[in-house]
Amino acid sequence: MSAVGPQLLVIRLSALGDIVLATPLATALRAARPEARVVWLVDEGYQALLAGHPDVDRVVAYDYLGRHRGPAGLRALCAEIGPVEALFDLQHKLRSSLVRALLRPAARQVLVKRGGLDVVRALLGRDTVLRGPHQVERYLSLLPAPPSGGAPWPAVVAAPAELEVARGWRRAFAGDGPAVGLALGARHATKRWPREHWSLLAGRCLEEGLAVALLGGPEDAGEIGALLRGFSGQRVGAFHAASLAALVAHLACLDAVVSLDSGPAHVAAALGRPVVALFGPTSPERWAPRGRAVAVARLPLACSPCSNHGSGACPLGTHECMRSLGVDAAHAELRGLLARESSPGAPP
Repeated sequence: MSAVGPQLLVIRLSALGDIVLATPLATALRAARPEARVVWLVDEGYQALLAGHPDVDRVVAYDYLGRHRGPAGLRALCAEIGPVEALFDLQHKLRSSLVRALLRPAARQVLVKRGGLDVVRALLGRDTVLRGPHQVERYLSLLPAPPSGGAPWPAVVAAPAELEVARGWRRAFAGDGPAVGLALGARHATKRWPREHWSLLAGRCLEEGLAVALLGGPEDAGEIGALLRGFSGQRVGAFHAASLAALVAHLACLDAVVSLDSGPAHVAAALGRPVVALFGPTSPERWAPRGRAVAVARLPLACSPCSNHGSGACPLGTHECMRSLGVDAAHAELRGLLARESSPGAPP
């Protein structure tokens, strides 16, 4: 990391997957400007996602509901950031625009998500569905020149203290054997997989000698509890994300992860974990996790993708893209990844 030099500010305030997919920009900035300091402005709840990143010199937490609230708070935030030579606004919302206006950097690049009629369509709930380019490439397009050697992979680092706790949790249900995580939470209902699918996949993993970790947030407690009751006395553990730092560490200590199109899939891939991502209403060409061992399971339906981020209800009322995405497809991708991991010459 650079100790001195001009500051290059990246603004990506939220959310989980978006921040992870933006981290290659920091790596590219470090390679292009090794004398500069890479500073990242992020919403306070997401600090842990960037802590320890080798290409981020400083993380500034935006507490917009607390000490940075209102005009005086915004001025205090900009004073905390300090002078900026170049600014990369990946959020392009009101808050990031106000930061740009107050900092007045010599150079600024803004990721424009929509223009013209697309803005009107979005306001009417008819947002144009984008299949590509991938979000990593969209972020890197703000650079004057593409990174040499291609796009860097996203990167996340687990905190050592949290990792020690997570390893103890894993040993408690998995012993010294392999453990697969099933991340069954998603913000949007159309991205979710039926409970019976998760149950069948967990059962197959257990039959093959794999311990199973059920992962989710507080809102997934009921779903996880129901699955746990079905596997009482077997090598099944559960984790409800108490904090973002804890989630990162628990994902880091697993041998592979099967996840919906949601934040944990991106975090796991950025940690170097093999990931099977289950896609339905959204486009993997745009949103698939990036990492050394990633597979996507999806159905080739004419109606999919139907949304850029997912929604509360299927437009056709069938939810076919996830209900009909069977366990066989996910299980086959998982077995393929694990076989490659165990083969001679597999990357560490």
